[in-house]
Amino acid sequence: MKSKTEKNITENKCLRRRNLKERILKKLKSFFFGEYRIRRIVIKSDVIKTIMEFAKHNHPKEFVAFLGGKMRNDSLEIDKLLYQRFYSSSDSAYFRIEIPINEKFFGTVHNHPNNSNTPSSEDSFLFGKYGLIHLIISYPYSQEDIAGYDFKGHRIYFEIKDKKIKSKNKENI
Repeated sequence: MKSKTEKNITENKCLRRRNLKERILKKLKSFFFGEYRIRRIVIKSDVIKTIMEFAKHNHPKEFVAFLGGKMRNDSLEIDKLLYQRFYSSSDSAYFRIEIPINEKFFGTVHNHPNNSNTPSSEDSFLFGKYGLIHLIISYPYSQEDIAGYDFKGHRIYFEIKDKKIKSKNKENI
């Protein structure tokens, strides 16, 4: 059994971690609504290829990862995936955040083993909690099966290399 001091230390660590997460999210959201705005989102093609491969490898289960990158002027460049331990089934994936504090993540990516890249209600909750941009890739896991959303669940545009694409919702095609 933990002593009161150990419990207080643990509670303080959790509180500091939560406060840090809230400050980071507030700063990131200021890019959309504050003085600085993200006007362009670029995702490196090797990140897209890795997302497609990871989705295929985990099929028929879901996977989840974080999108790592950097801001350059008014552009957000996603240049890596940050993997976390996750638990998945055919209809959901759960994770614990264990990202090192010096890593910058801007959102999440996960797959839907069916052919819909439309966010579920659980996805909407995830979007509001973890970052600014979110990608969903649906079966059969090609580049055209990737849809991008902002933290409110609205469709967003992003670029892969020099090619602009609008994230598509298969159900609206």
